[in-house]
Amino acid sequence: MQFKNYFEKPYNDKNYDLNKIKPTGNKFLPIMEGFLLGNMEKGTYIPYKNYKPSFGNNYNPKDGMLMTIQAYEFACTDLGLYLDLNPNDVEALNLYRDYQMKLDEACKIYSEQYAPLERGEFVATSTWEWLKPWPFERGES
Repeated sequence: MQFKNYFEKPYNDKNYDLNKIKPTGNKFLPIMEGFLLGNMEKGTYIPYKNYKPSFGNNYNPKDGMLMTIQAYEFACTDLGLYLDLNPNDVEALNLYRDYQMKLDEACKIYSEQYAPLERGEFVATSTWEWLKPWPFERGES
C-alpha cells in the first residue's frame, strides 16, 4: 500500500461524536481514529467526563509528516501489545505489517526531505553534522 500523509489536509474531526463509536466489521479503528482516541481496538474507548479529543488544524508539511509518523508509530505499538495477547489474530498481524511498512516509508521520506529522525540514520562523511543549523540556531523553539 502507498504511504499517506494524513495531515496534508488537516484531519477534520467536526461532527465526529466519539461516544457513538461502536464495533462494526473488523476489530480495529482506522489509524487516525485510533491515534485520536489512544486505542486501536473498537469499542474500548471510555471518555473522561466531558473531554472530547481533537487535533489542531494548523500544520505545515513538516509538522504534518511528523504527526503522521507518530500515528503510524502509535498504531504499531498498540497492535503489537494486542498481538502479545492474541498472537494468532491474522487480521491484527496483517494490519501491523501494513502499518509498519507505511511507518518505514514515512520515516524514509521525512529523512530525505527534512532531517534524520534518529542518529543512526545519519551517515557521517569527514565531519559530524547531523542537523545544521540546529533549531535553536535558526530561532525556532
